[in-house]
Amino acid sequence: MQISGVILAGGKSRRMQVNKAFLAEASRPLIEIIREKVAAVAAEVIIVTNDPTAYLEVAADQIVTDLIPRRGPLGGIHAGVEAASFSAIFVTACDMPFITPSLINLLCQKMEETEAEAVVPFWQEKWQPLCALYHKSCLPAVERCLKEARLKVTSFYPSIRVQPLTEDEIATVGDPQRLFFNVNRPEDWELARRWLRDEAIRPGKGEE
Repeated sequence: MQISGVILAGGKSRRMQVNKAFLAEASRPLIEIIREKVAAVAAEVIIVTNDPTAYLEVAADQIVTDLIPRRGPLGGIHAGVEAASFSAIFVTACDMPFITPSLINLLCQKMEETEAEAVVPFWQEKWQPLCALYHKSCLPAVERCLKEARLKVTSFYPSIRVQPLTEDEIATVGDPQRLFFNVNRPEDWELARRWLRDEAIRPGKGEE
């Protein structure tokens, strides 16, 4: 199954006061750490950003901006899915450095088995919509939500076939506390740096 990979990369974080995509551990920025993991599975990597010039040195196949501006992550999903060359698209965010190729492969397997239009991890009673696999057939539902200003990332789910990835299934490929960890605050970044150093010492850490 060939897929596209989309990384949503905004600008300066209000809480971090910097562009999180370029926070670096051992000279490796988050955007590059995530790009490498996505590229291990995806046939192309697309970055969606409101500041494309900042990402010109990142080895992405495409750098695109929102087609419908100022709509938040849902607008980013729309732009990335629209730009994708393949019908299945893995979407993640630039502040989630602990996603793994094994998780992406599991999402792909589930989509092939179920013919769902979205396969989304469901952990601790919450969807993880920025670590999910979407089919291009979702686009009309996403566009309707954007036009109606229903901007919650999961607002289009009732209109499509969504297959949850269960907690038991998630546990087969890693620790969900790490897989879905995102860097929102300085203290999150300090923890992420410790985990990234651990990964460097023990490659494969986080993948079971």
